[in-house]
Amino acid sequence: MKSRASLLERAIRIAVDAHSGQLYSSPEPEPYVLHPLRVMAAVDGERARVAAVLHDVVEDSDVTFDQLERQGIPPDVLRTLDCLTRREGEEYSTYIGRVATDATAIRVKLADLEDNLRNNQAHERTPEVINRIRRYRAALQSLTETSSDTSQLPLPEAEGRSDRCSTMLPAADAHPPREPSRVGRDADWTGSPHRHTGHPS
Repeated sequence: MKSRASLLERAIRIAVDAHSGQLYSSPEPEPYVLHPLRVMAAVDGERARVAAVLHDVVEDSDVTFDQLERQGIPPDVLRTLDCLTRREGEEYSTYIGRVATDATAIRVKLADLEDNLRNNQAHERTPEVINRIRRYRAALQSLTETSSDTSQLPLPEAEGRSDRCSTMLPAADAHPPREPSRVGRDADWTGSPHRHTGHPS
């Protein structure tokens, strides 16, 4: 008899379906889902891997937090995903500050940034690519410094709303993420959108 799919297996299936048809702008464009799969493989622990493979799902598809909850994604993972999901019009520095409020989100975002940096370093060094590399390096430095001491970060349970990022006042679905693009998105440190480039945050 076939056993019930694990939480991670279910998350992978959600990600594959959500990112279907999207492209990751590597030097030779590839299915976008390969990016979250690489991020997933770079972190340890089932909950962190679930968050990693789903980290772009709400931001870049029609999937909502409510739908993920109905699919059985636990509240603590939903909270991490909320911290990893950039909001419409949100400045990049503010977004990175939200990531820094959740220890698991920091681990996932560091792996995400490393993969994005590796990809951009493989591109021709246009001004746009150089700006992205600078932004990713700055975010890496900021989050690496934060990750050196996560002992002061609040536990989700202690906040009384384990499914929401600590700096978000209303429920996340009340302030939807940026409009999804089938080819990814990008923005600089001031929050200027470049939604059709295929380059992740």
